Amino acid sequence: MTGAPVRKMGYYEIDGRFLPSVTTVLKIIDKPALMNWAAKQAAKAVLMDPVKYDTPEKAAAAIYSISDTATTRGSTVHKLAELYADFYVQGKGDECTSENPYFKGIKAFFDTMRPEIIHKEVRLVNMEQGYAGPADLIAKVGPKTFVIDYKTGKAVYPEARLQVEAYRQATMLILQDGTRISRYPMAESGAVVLFKDDGTFAWTETTSDHTAFLAALILFHWRESLP
Repeated sequence: MTGAPVRKMGYYEIDGRFLPSVTTVLKIIDKPALMNWAAKQAAKAVLMDPVKYDTPEKAAAAIYSISDTATTRGSTVHKLAELYADFYVQGKGDECTSENPYFKGIKAFFDTMRPEIIHKEVRLVNMEQGYAGPADLIAKVGPKTFVIDYKTGKAVYPEARLQVEAYRQATMLILQDGTRISRYPMAESGAVVLFKDDGTFAWTETTSDHTAFLAALILFHWRESLP
């Protein structure tokens, strides 16, 4: 095996099996707040430019454009945090700079929480229960070891707690070079770091019932099996 498995169409191929990603599984959960947000964005687009968005289809397309922008933003911030972590590990954090508005929050997280990085940007896999996903950091913060996920949204939503707990319950870790570590030391807790565009961050230690994620996994497979 060369390199860590890459997500394709919501799945990771590992040892001939296609395991759904944790975030793909969690899409099965109804998100009424997201529906309200989408309706408001479509209405806003029509009000701002009724000529451009003169059909329901065009108004709906505006929502996907905004969603794509948010996805790009999240990807950029994740890559910036990964880059800063490299400098941080070498004790050269001050040499890493960026004009990105989220950068100050990234730097503040590392400078304030002082994580002792064990692994970063790794794949966590549970072959027995059948799922996989990426962890941004596995690190010791204070006396405890955490599985840490970065977010750039408006808040830490309930599904994020299920996501991080699913990562914490993984039974195998795959490094970027493809090295596998079975039964990796279980993190004592999970956490979400919410980076904000005002240059701050919020640390949320997460707790959740893993059985709730497994229920979502069962429902996900049920839906996927429908003709």
